[in-house]
Amino acid sequence: MSNQGILTPLLALNLAGSTPIATAAWTQVTAALAKPAAAFQIINTTNRILRIGVGGAGQEQEVPFYVGPGVTSPVISQDFAKGARISARALGADTSSGDLVVNFLG
Repeated sequence: MSNQGILTPLLALNLAGSTPIATAAWTQVTAALAKPAAAFQIINTTNRILRIGVGGAGQEQEVPFYVGPGVTSPVISQDFAKGARISARALGADTSSGDLVVNFLG
């Protein structure tokens, strides 16, 4: 049996409530992915809508997908290069409660 087309977990990043996620600036989730990824999934237990960005500090490019408070997203097809910096940003107001878990799949 071939595993072709099956995504396997690469990395799960958890940004706990002790790290505020702001609206004004991107909050770093990881400085660099150790492996390339083909998809991701977000688990958002905060009380805010969250966005994901990719790129260096001050040069983040928003991934065009928002995940609402208390929501687990579907698996989203999106290529991420090895070494990509991943950040998060809140929409509407800052949040410092709950967790943001980002699962990268490849």
